[in-house]
Amino acid sequence: MPKPTVSQVLAIHPDCLVRDRIIDEMRLRWISITLQGRFDIIAGLLREGQFELALDKYQGDEEVMKLAPKWLKDLLIYSLCDLGELDQSLRSLKDRISAGEANVSPSIWYYQFDHACSRLHVSKVLI
Repeated sequence: MPKPTVSQVLAIHPDCLVRDRIIDEMRLRWISITLQGRFDIIAGLLREGQFELALDKYQGDEEVMKLAPKWLKDLLIYSLCDLGELDQSLRSLKDRISAGEANVSPSIWYYQFDHACSRLHVSKVLI
């Protein structure tokens, strides 16, 4: 089994203050975080419930948005649905399809529509 990377450890670290201090220290010492590391950190923020910070890190970095793996995009949509941000999650799904991603999982669509139905939510994105 391969050893975990620094970013994987930081993504699951239980103390967000220590994690932030380590990331800041890495920046000060010119230690760059890889693209995969940025994905891991965003996933860790989502796991902790720090949705706004995770979305800022995701949407604020063009390279992350462009090269994000399918699992991270799926995780963001699940998180947006759980937050009740149904318009934004549907917009994200539609953006993925318009960008040429043909194999969006049917379970994500089901999750999206299940949350919309349970909240009696009619999206203006569909109209």
